Amino acid sequence: MLPSEINSLRIASATQLPVMEAFYTIQGEGHHAGKPAYFIRLAGCDVGCVWCDVKESWSAGEHQLKNIDEMN
Repeated sequence: MLPSEINSLRIASATQLPVMEAFYTIQGEGHHAGKPAYFIRLAGCDVGCVWCDVKESWSAGEHQLKNIDEMN
């Protein structure tokens, strides 16, 4: 099995996910605006919207896989 296939299995089984960034912040919009929040941006979006402001997140292979148990 190739490394990319192993990574695909980890992502598919949701044991590891390609995390681009994660940080504490204040919710900026919606019903929960102003409340503390933990933001996790995952990589691997395959939509490719022309208005996307984070095109660096499109390629899952460029970002480290993290165990879901390690995200806090």
